[in-house]
Parts: sequence; structure tokens; C-alpha cells
Amino acid sequence: MYANLPVPQTTNCYGNVLNRPLPTSPAAVSSTYGSALTPHGNHHILVIFAGFTEDVTPSCWDYNRPEWPQNDNINPIGASLPANLTDFGYSTQSQFNPAATDQTVSNFLYQMSQTSANPFRATFGYFPERINVSRTVATPGDIISYSRAVFDQINQRYPNYDWSPYDQHVNNPGFQTDNSGISPDGKIDYVVVCWRSMRGGCSNTFLPADTGLAGVPNYTFPATGTRPAYSVTAGHLQTGITMNPNTFLHEFGHTVYYAPHMWGMNSGTTGQYWNQTYGWGIMPNINTFFSANAWERWYLGWSELKTGAAQVSSDIQDAASLAATGGSYTLRDFATTGDAVRIRLPNTNQHLWLENRAKNGPFDRRNAWLIDGGNQPFASPPAGLVAMVEDMAPNQSQVYNLPTNGMRTVSAQGHYDYTHSNSGSSFNQHLWNPNPLMSVHGPQGSSSAPVPNPTSNHNEMSVVRFDFNGDGVIGYNPLYDCIAFR
Repeated sequence: MYANLPVPQTTNCYGNVLNRPLPTSPAAVSSTYGSALTPHGNHHILVIFAGFTEDVTPSCWDYNRPEWPQNDNINPIGASLPANLTDFGYSTQSQFNPAATDQTVSNFLYQMSQTSANPFRATFGYFPERINVSRTVATPGDIISYSRAVFDQINQRYPNYDWSPYDQHVNNPGFQTDNSGISPDGKIDYVVVCWRSMRGGCSNTFLPADTGLAGVPNYTFPATGTRPAYSVTAGHLQTGITMNPNTFLHEFGHTVYYAPHMWGMNSGTTGQYWNQTYGWGIMPNINTFFSANAWERWYLGWSELKTGAAQVSSDIQDAASLAATGGSYTLRDFATTGDAVRIRLPNTNQHLWLENRAKNGPFDRRNAWLIDGGNQPFASPPAGLVAMVEDMAPNQSQVYNLPTNGMRTVSAQGHYDYTHSNSGSSFNQHLWNPNPLMSVHGPQGSSSAPVPNPTSNHNEMSVVRFDFNGDGVIGYNPLYDCIAFR
């Protein structure tokens, strides 16, 4: 299965992960080792904030928004940092606590992995100054070249900067080895360049807000004096009017386990049609829960397929494995225990995953997408048993060619034929409260109920298809997961 794999060392397709070397010994790979870094143990991640010298006019729509003002009346214009840094992540290892309830990225990753023998403790350090470059140093929209210009400026202005706190591990384990131990290698472990990006492109940079690119340009800060050279080889780029946790986790998923847009639409294992549902995890399009999902926790080695205090095996592959356990399983709260059941669907490579959402702790609630387009609050996440069907990877040695559209939520409300109330894209009432902008209804008009259709892909968790160009054909884009920005 490895003979015809592409070598994606220069491409930005398939999750946009740049510079991803493939292993030379495929038999040794494990998703639990990670790609850019191993998602276990202590890690210290570097964040560099960047902006543009042209972003100097109050006419910009978000020029002085409180999340990340261009001028906060404390720093000079163009020197401000996002206001949410303490809410984004921890700065020291002493802050980790199994009883913590904050929704920082650090606590998210720790709590999702605390059921493993070696939890993932990610702390964050921030470069002391925001680095601004001119939009003319690169073609507008070229976030890779813009970020390289940031490194150039740091190299010129901070030639003796100490990068050693961010070099604790051998970089890029490539799914071949656990690199969570301490072992510097002259490469900064993981770098995030976060751009203050203005909605509407008021500085004509064409970097949209709250998007990202998985990967960083290769770069070397040369040796100076007694300081050795340090290279940049792993990390991601993101934009926003704050340090958006969801954007971080999304791009982090691309780089850590080659995650595709598994909740997305088109291409992938489910065929040439649109089958997008809302979900939860590191890579969802809209978070139903602010937590990893059961497949991700298992795939990253954060939890095992066992349930209850007795830790009964819950990996049901056939009648024999069901009989071996007696067919009785206790699902404790998923967020705090990692308990989940995996059931292979007969005559397929797909699995049904079951989680019990008891809404204990901070991760069975939303942390974003709180208000809909009609300025109404989104519905609260559900409690109780939730389910999803997965066709991503049946084992932890399958680490390449994971499919877009390989994950979908199972709806307890059934499947129906819906139509739109307008000509635009539509979200369903699972998230959006009824309003004239985003309502859906039956085929006879707004007063008619949707028609039950068990073979339809439409349910309360799905995006409703619409024939935008009126050609009667469901379009197929084989390059859907090859788009530059997310």
C-alpha cells in the first residue's frame, strides 16, 4: 500500500502540510508518534505575532477591535498583541491540573490526553515583539513569503536571540518514533506565526481572518557568537483578529497527524457527492462539543478501546469479539474517561463510534460559534449517547491518505428531504434557531414538514444541498482538500 504514495515534500495539498517527509520503513509507523511532533509529553511552542506596516488607518473595519487592536493606547501603533493570550494557553508546566476547567488550548490537549500514560502538556511562549512587514514584500495572499519576511526581520534585529527554550525534541518524528523525550537538535520544535489580519483586506494583503496554512517555510537563523544555528522546520501559519484556539487546533491537526477535512464534503471514501455533517473534534467545521472525538483520541494514543471501571475491551469487530466480552459495556463520561465503543459495520471498512456525553467539565459545551447569522444563540450541545460513523483509518499504522468526508454524525432525529427557504447555503436547526435567513422546510413550502427519507443524507446535523447553478447535477471537485486557505 506504500509503493505508490506521493512524496508531498513541496506540495501544500492534502491538509496543506508543507515539508512532510515520508518514512523509509513503513512497517514501523504509528499514528501515536505523530508527524511534526509526538502528541505526548512536555512541549513548549513558539508563537510569533506579525502584522503589516500599511495597517495604520482607523478606516479599517476592525482597526481598534478589543480582541487585537492596532492601537491599544499602551503600545505604539502596530505593536499590540492579542488580548486573549492568558486565555489561549499556559506558559509553564506547573499550570497543568487534572481538575482544571478552563478552555485554553493547553488544557484542551491535556484533558483529552490525560487518560494516557504520558499526557500531552503543551505550553506557549511568545516572541517579545510583534513583527510588521510591508505588504509589498510578497504577492498579496502569499502567507508563506510574508512569514519568511518576518523571519528575515527577526534575523536582522535579534541576531543573538536565544531559541533554546523552544528546542527540546528531535523534530519531525514522521510517525516513526516517539520524540517526546528531551533531545535538542538545533531545530525549533514548533513555530506558529499568527497574523493580525483585517477582514475586508483593508491593507490589501488578501489574508482572510481566522484561517491558516499547515506548515511553515523552511528557514535557518545562522549561528552568531556562542549561539548555534537554529532551523525552522515544523509549525503552521494562521491569521485572525485574535489568537483563535479553533484555528490553532485545526492547523495543528493537519501537522500532527496529517488530518484531512474529515467532516468536509466531496472526494474521500464516501464517493462523488456532498455529504457534510457537523461534528466535534480537532478538525470539525463547526464544533458541537469543544473536545476531541473518540476516533481522534484513540488514533493519537490518548485513550484505548476499553470501557468502564473494569476496562472491558470495546473494539467490536465481529460476533466473536462481542461474545468474548459478554456483550455488556459501561460507557462512563467520555470527556473525562475516554470511554468509547467501536463497532465495525458488516461488509464495510466503516465503524460506528459511541460516546456518552455527561456534560461533566468544560468540554461538553461550545467555545465558539455562539451566535447565529440572525443574532440568535446556537442551541446547547446535547447530553447522552452520541454517535458517528468513521471510515478514516481502522488501525494506528495507517497514517497516509486519510480521506476527506470520512467522518459523519449519526442523527437521532432521522433523515429527511429538505428544501431551502432562500437561494443561499443553509444550516439546519441543530445549530441555527429558526429565522428567515437560515430556515429549512419541506418540499411544498415553509409551512410543510420535511418528508422522511431514510436513504437521504439530510438530517439535523447536516448541511442541506442546493443546486446553485440549476443544472440538476451534484457537483464533484476532486481537489476539494487542496485549497490554500481554510
